[in-house]
Amino acid sequence: MEKAVPYLKRGDFITWKILIDKAVQLEPSKHLGYRGWCKYQFLRDYKGAIADIEALEKIYPTGYLGYSANGDYELHIAKAICYSALGQKEKAISIIENQLAKKDHNIGFYDYYQLGVTYFEVGKYDKALENFEKQSKQDDFAENIYFKSKVAKIRNKDYLDLKKMALKRYDEGKTMNDGYTHHFNKVYRSQIAAL
Repeated sequence: MEKAVPYLKRGDFITWKILIDKAVQLEPSKHLGYRGWCKYQFLRDYKGAIADIEALEKIYPTGYLGYSANGDYELHIAKAICYSALGQKEKAISIIENQLAKKDHNIGFYDYYQLGVTYFEVGKYDKALENFEKQSKQDDFAENIYFKSKVAKIRNKDYLDLKKMALKRYDEGKTMNDGYTHHFNKVYRSQIAAL
């Protein structure tokens, strides 16, 4: 597994895959989650990521699966993001809602945001806004404010203050960040400005 990491970081995904597959073969309980997350994060292989996370769920059917390699998401949430990316929004919502309802779930950096965006995408604006407000209490970054302004605009309410706040946060660097890739549902300044 350790041999695989440098190949992943430099973009040699073929060599990484050969090495990480061997690690998973030797110790699936230790490496399935990592491989699944990396399939999602670096390759956008949503189906492959889901398969790995679900294989890990069979090993730990009632419990904690661990976190993404970047520490932003518990792996159940990562699986939900993959389903959302595949267009299975209601399934993604169900997975996130179930995970957030668990007493032992530690809320991740973007859990409420991802749930809010997914509700927004299916037109459930009350539920979307509810989750964006929960996210605001944790960390009110530019993307979250942007989606709150989108809800306000759809409802024919004044959204310009929220748009200005989102631009300000973006300019201050208060955005979704990852050192290697772009987050799912990442929003860019040009999108905020165009609202």
